[in-house]
Amino acid sequence: MPEPYVTSVTITGNQLTFDVQIDDFEPNTVIEVVGQATQSGGAFAPISEIKTVLKGESYVEVTAINMGDSPFKRDQDITVFVRVSRVWVTVLGPQGKEPAVDGQDAPDGMTWSQIRKTAELKDKNSSTQGGKSQQQADGTTSAA
Repeated sequence: MPEPYVTSVTITGNQLTFDVQIDDFEPNTVIEVVGQATQSGGAFAPISEIKTVLKGESYVEVTAINMGDSPFKRDQDITVFVRVSRVWVTVLGPQGKEPAVDGQDAPDGMTWSQIRKTAELKDKNSSTQGGKSQQQADGTTSAA
C-alpha cells in the first residue's frame, strides 16, 4: 500500500484543509497527523491533529492555520510535509530503587526506564461506518 500523502489543500480565510491518504491503517486506529505547509514567499501553517480511522476510510481531513505574516499566494505551489503514525502510550517509572521525594526536582542524569504500561490507542467508541471523523478537544470523536 502507498505511504500517507496529501491529495488536496483548500484555503478558507487563514485556515487550510488537507486531505491526507491513510490506506495503511485499520479501522478504529488512533493516528497522529503532523507536519507543515509552506510557500517560498514565507507562508507557513503547522499541522497537528489526532484522528480516528473509520472503516472504509482512505483519507482523513486535517486543518491548519497560517501562522506567518505572509498569506498563501494563488500563483505559488504549496509544499506539504506530513507524517502519519499510530498513537502509542508508554508509562515509565524511574530507574533504580532510590525512594522518591514528593515535589523534588529530577537531578541531571535521572533516567526513567522501568516500563510500567504500554498501549496502542484504539477508539472503541467510534463508528465503524465510512466517512470522515473529527477528534474533539476532549478526546471524543464525532462524524463530520
